[in-house]
Amino acid sequence: MEKQRRGLVIINDHQFLSDLIGGLLKDRGFESIQTFTDANLGLSSILVSPPDLVIIDMMLPILRTRSNGKTDMFDPYILMDTQTSFRIVKEIHTNCPHTKVLILTGERHPHTFHLGFQAGAHGIASKLDDLPSFVRVLQRVIAGEEHVISGRMHTLLNEYRQNPVPVLTAFEVQILELVQEGHESPEIGALLGYSAKTVRNALSKINEKLGTTNRLQALEAAIDIGLVGWRMGHDGN
Repeated sequence: MEKQRRGLVIINDHQFLSDLIGGLLKDRGFESIQTFTDANLGLSSILVSPPDLVIIDMMLPILRTRSNGKTDMFDPYILMDTQTSFRIVKEIHTNCPHTKVLILTGERHPHTFHLGFQAGAHGIASKLDDLPSFVRVLQRVIAGEEHVISGRMHTLLNEYRQNPVPVLTAFEVQILELVQEGHESPEIGALLGYSAKTVRNALSKINEKLGTTNRLQALEAAIDIGLVGWRMGHDGN
């Protein structure tokens, strides 16, 4: 890469990884480098001063606001999802047309690649690929190419396109999120303003769409596909 002053913003909830990527790219011409663990703070900075490149992790924690007004990602659990990063990517795509966006993913399902490109990402790099593969994807994105992924990921995406996953409605996603919190149909209905029968009918429709037989199988399938976020404890489990 040609040595020149370029701006880079990295949004990742693991500061150690952001520092590694920043150090790597500082040697490749990026001299103005900012890192953020909070996606919303990162977006605010990007909108004020659009960088040449944004690298954002696909799975980010949703920060919750406690009663005292402080934000806490550990209360009462960590909710990791793709919707935060896709929302940020859409905002950048809309408001910063000259900024290139590269999504970094741990790779859960090829459907998430599709959603990332749909949000406006120029490239998606996998943490499962080696460093040379990451650098090649990065170089192509900086050069102006779109829908850039590694050869291995391209094969996975093509296989997925021949048998794409069904689309869940916002209502169906809400139901699965509440199932994940341990609520039963009557409780879910009360929370969403519907009868328990309506919720049970919706769950039957979800099972039909996902090819599952019960709500827990449906939840697992939706998490794997990236349609629903996943919760983990304070120790990362």
